[in-house]
Parts: sequence; structure tokens; C-alpha cells
Amino acid sequence: MSRSCTFYLTFVCCSTIACAQESAPNPAGIIFYERVSGSASRLGSVTRLDSTVGYNFNRYFGVDAGIPVYFVHPSSSTQTAVGSRAGNGIGDFYGEVRFTFANPVVNYFSVLTVTAPTGDTANGFSTGKSTVDWTNHFEHTFGRLTPYANLGLANTVSDTMFFVRPFATHGFVAHVEGGAMYRLFPYLYAGGSAYAIAPSGRQTVVGRILTTTKTDDHGVILRGQIPISPYFQLDAGYTRSIVYDLNSVFFGVGVNVAAAIRKAM
Repeated sequence: MSRSCTFYLTFVCCSTIACAQESAPNPAGIIFYERVSGSASRLGSVTRLDSTVGYNFNRYFGVDAGIPVYFVHPSSSTQTAVGSRAGNGIGDFYGEVRFTFANPVVNYFSVLTVTAPTGDTANGFSTGKSTVDWTNHFEHTFGRLTPYANLGLANTVSDTMFFVRPFATHGFVAHVEGGAMYRLFPYLYAGGSAYAIAPSGRQTVVGRILTTTKTDDHGVILRGQIPISPYFQLDAGYTRSIVYDLNSVFFGVGVNVAAAIRKAM
């Protein structure tokens, strides 16, 4: 399991991951992680600040919880077209249960995320309903190349590391992603993937920037990752949504505060 994978699995709060090699178990103990991520497109920008705290019971099981804060800035054209306005506020409180199983055949990671409707529905920070997302990740490393797949079921279209969405949804969806990461240098990874979201039944959509009648989606992701240290990681890349005809750039900065404190003590 790679440095980047270990960094992510220690405090994961997103639904999409990509890893490489080197086996390293998650240490038992307190989790404290800060991450800021955002997406920008012709519609405007949505930035999400996450503070996550939790506990790893052992190398297999852990729990965490947190609450996101959103910063929404529609573009001038979006404001003119649909009347969106800038806004900031908290989103839905979330709790997670995680299971990690790294082995020579396939590394497996599963996370069950449950949210409570604490966010403001008027600004699109919540649909006003609780949500559940169960995501499963599989990956195996061949030299420098790590193919991976994510499979999940949910009653919401969740934000990911690569797409902080311009809306929030409530309704059953299945989501899949498949791709690979390649280790170019010890501290630089690059890769890409394809994703799809398939909704079923009644869907509720609340706009952060945009209100839409579509919750199905498919597209591609190109990304780079720099795990500067076990405590600090940078992500950046490009997402193309085919259904929404939307090109977005994204960024992410993550700090493993608990690991940094343990190292300093």
C-alpha cells in the first residue's frame, strides 16, 4: 500500500481513492484530519473545508465524524442566468465506519457514511434529509501501476475528492469508478478514471450553484497527487461530466494533524 493510500485510509472522508504499493497498516489511535478541496467550472466554484476526528481501533476497523463548511461563488453568467448567489455555511454532519483489509492478492477498503441534515437547504448545503453511502474500493499494484475500482450504493450523489458538486441530492443511486494510478516519482502520482452514477426512483435535487433535473452522470477524471509526507498531501486535476457538459478543475490539500502531533512527541 502506498504512502498516499495509507495517508488516505487513516482518515478517509471521501468516496473515491487511488493507491499504489508498500504495505503499511493503519496505526491504532486518534484520527484528526483537515482537508480543503474545491471544484471550479463555468458555473462558478464550490470549496469544501472538512474537519474530521475519529479513532482507529486496529489496522482493520475505525470510525470518524466531521462536518463540512461550504464556500459557494457562482460565476457572473450563472448569477444572471439562474439567480444564484454566493453563500457560505455548514453542510450535513457525517459519521463513518471503515474497514481496511490489505493483502497480496487485492487491497480492499469499505466505508459506510451516514449524514444528518444539519446544513442549510436554502443554500443547497443539505437536502434536509439523512443520507447513507456505502462505498467499496479494490486495488492491486503491478510495479508502478495500480489499477483500482470503486463500487457503491447510496441515497445521495456524494461529493468526492475530485468533484465538489454544484448541487445536493436525495434518492437512490449506484455509483462506479474504474481507473489506475501510476507512480512517476516517489512523491508524484498521476492517473485517470471513468465514472458513472445511475439513479433509480424519485430524486430530490437542491442547488448550491445550479438546480438540475438530472442526477445520472458519467464522465472522466484526470488527476495528479503529491504525498509530500505522511502528514501532508496535494491533489489536483480535471473532471469532465458528459451528462452536464461540464468541465471542472479541482484541487485538494490534506493535513494529517494527529500523525504530525504523534511524530513530534
